[in-house]
Amino acid sequence: MSGREQGSSTPLGGQYGEPVSTLISDFSHDGDGKYTLKFNSLDGSNQTSAIIYQQTSATNVETCWEFEFGTDESEAGEIRSACRNNMENKIINTKQEFSHSHSH
Repeated sequence: MSGREQGSSTPLGGQYGEPVSTLISDFSHDGDGKYTLKFNSLDGSNQTSAIIYQQTSATNVETCWEFEFGTDESEAGEIRSACRNNMENKIINTKQEFSHSHSH
């Protein structure tokens, strides 16, 4: 996620730039382009956290993705989107939304 300074908070606990070690418990692809990565929570709460992501658009110029960061796999998480400039290989814009209501 562009624009994050080292030491600033991450959506799943901890800080950007700090080393992280966790156990991945599941990884799946639903066939519609959505990937789910489940892992032991980084905040020490013994919950299962999840990152759900999918490509939202792709052109010759840019590719965009949406990421949902959930500290508890059973609850909706924080959504962020990012687009990468395919010509220059760099992130060109990001967008953050707050929690929304739906279940996984």
